[in-house]
Amino acid sequence: MFYSNIWQLADAFSGWRLMLVNVLAVLAMIAWLIIDNSLWERPSDRQLREEAALYNVATALTISIGVLCMYALLFVVTLISALVVIPPDYLTSTLKHPSGFGEFAIVAWLSASMGTIAGALGSGLASEDAVRQAAYSKREQERRQSLQAQDQGSS
Repeated sequence: MFYSNIWQLADAFSGWRLMLVNVLAVLAMIAWLIIDNSLWERPSDRQLREEAALYNVATALTISIGVLCMYALLFVVTLISALVVIPPDYLTSTLKHPSGFGEFAIVAWLSASMGTIAGALGSGLASEDAVRQAAYSKREQERRQSLQAQDQGSS
């Protein structure tokens, strides 16, 4: 957000392209969190497939809601930061056309999407335990530990 190249890029993007970048960033974050932290259930027993499917849907929804909330928060914080940090006259001279709140919002939109992609990559640095704690309730964590102990005992 602090570099004029991002302002020009955001200004050059169509609404559809910004939306596509937004959707891809959010989907990348969701997929990365689920895959990198082994949150997807793969039952070894056929009888547990329905239960696993239910857990997978609940996991996907939980992670999706969390990512969407964090994206919205990132957008708002970025927009406020842009309004505070970027002088309106400088934005106008850089974009070579009059700029107002809409241009600040577009810059924040692209910046939030880029930040979300960076966050997806950075989330790989968090431990699986920290992500599981955030994603699952205490009872679900106990259930998973019990299942893991059973799997190790039967091996």
